[in-house]
Amino acid sequence: MNYDTSSQAKPCVFICLRDFSSVRNLLPPPAVEALGNSGLQVVFLVPDPENKFIRSYLDKPGFVLEKLELKTITSALKAGRLIEWLRQVRFLTYGRSTPQSMGTRKYHVHVFKKEMLGAASTLIGKIYYGSVVPAAHFASRCKLFRDLIVGLEALCHNYDAHKALYAKYRPRWLAVPTLGYAHDPLLMREAKRHGAKVLSIVRSWDNTTNKGYGGFRADHVFAWNDLMVTEICKHHDIPPNQITVTGIPHWDVYFNDVEMRDRERFVKDYELDPERRIIYYAMSGPQSFRHNFDIIQLILESIRNGAIIGPVQLLVRLHPTYALDEGRWTREVDNFKKQAVELRASFGDILSFSDQKILEFGNSNILDPYNQILNKEIFSYADVLVNIYSTQMIEGAIFDLPVITAGWHPLRETDQPISVFEKYDHVRRVLKTGAVTTTHSPDDLIAAINVDLEDGGRLRQERQNLLDQEITAFRGSAGVETAKAITALILNDAVGP
Repeated sequence: MNYDTSSQAKPCVFICLRDFSSVRNLLPPPAVEALGNSGLQVVFLVPDPENKFIRSYLDKPGFVLEKLELKTITSALKAGRLIEWLRQVRFLTYGRSTPQSMGTRKYHVHVFKKEMLGAASTLIGKIYYGSVVPAAHFASRCKLFRDLIVGLEALCHNYDAHKALYAKYRPRWLAVPTLGYAHDPLLMREAKRHGAKVLSIVRSWDNTTNKGYGGFRADHVFAWNDLMVTEICKHHDIPPNQITVTGIPHWDVYFNDVEMRDRERFVKDYELDPERRIIYYAMSGPQSFRHNFDIIQLILESIRNGAIIGPVQLLVRLHPTYALDEGRWTREVDNFKKQAVELRASFGDILSFSDQKILEFGNSNILDPYNQILNKEIFSYADVLVNIYSTQMIEGAIFDLPVITAGWHPLRETDQPISVFEKYDHVRRVLKTGAVTTTHSPDDLIAAINVDLEDGGRLRQERQNLLDQEITAFRGSAGVETAKAITALILNDAVGP
């Protein structure tokens, strides 16, 4: 790794990689290679610069690893009740929207009233939480008030933990993986204070309509597709000339030739029967859904009793949260391990689990990039995909895989079924294509599985339409395109700090 920072001739960019999805979603290997050949000095802010994986992964001339002061950021986020109130308001705020016009807002407000306002036991607490929703409603209608909310939050924070790094490298830009959520507003304001511009790279399909209003307005944004451009303009007050479509870097592997197991080796390694067809169940994360094993058991029992047309078997893919956030979800992880053992004992001949490959990253974990190849194998060899309104609805369409949702269990512990996701804007646009079969009862799910096992091609055109809607550019080259766009942004910026 090149740590020679004596020369400042190269334009410099800071790239924040604060968690597992930042590495996976923004910098697949081709993007790293292209960025390494860009002529820029790239300083990666990471939780642990000495981490063996990240040092090896980013071992390119011109790359430097520096410590991201994650603990101080986390501490700064706990600055007091006013800061928390402002963040709660932002989470329920989207520019030019109402709960009636935007399904995501409607159900976020419902959950907030149920879980936060409903749990307030004192008069002060009821006033504190009770004022959030009307403030968010007003902010969504009034840009001046949105600016005021963001400005007040900035006044309450004087975060400057990376001052020495800005003095040392004098970066022109800072790139962060969100529109200004969680830790990123502090980093974005810090960059601006030191004369750097801010690039937001949208890393997930729901970030523009499901995370609320950002705590800082970026100077430029990279989006997945033209639909996101429209959402960013409308809901986040960023003009279209400050947005570039760069595609979806972590899905490049789906469109390119990579070395992967053939079906014979695949089923052998997973202890599956080569003569049986494969139902793939993609587990949902416990933060939204607590009934994965109810779905798994239903499918297994239906296979065993002949309700699902055979011969068939079930492959379950572990959700990353169960592998990455064990500390936060200890009870759910322990329950998963216990139930997995019990189900394997009862249904071992028709059940297999696919785990996530994990690497250590600072004091936390990240997904090994090889997981994308494992996903590609599953999409390639499965016959039907069952999921809980996840991004895999789109990924399945890439492989012309029939996709079904299961939508009758509760959303978290609320009184709303998980099918309220069908009203969320990012999910609604997927379902509108007709590419996904939605089910709202056990009988519906079993019937849908049978229909797709019998005729897997029946919604082929709809799946193609979904693919064309969501992945409009740079199929297989989004990582390289992102690196090129970063390079062009820095080099074309005539005004340096």
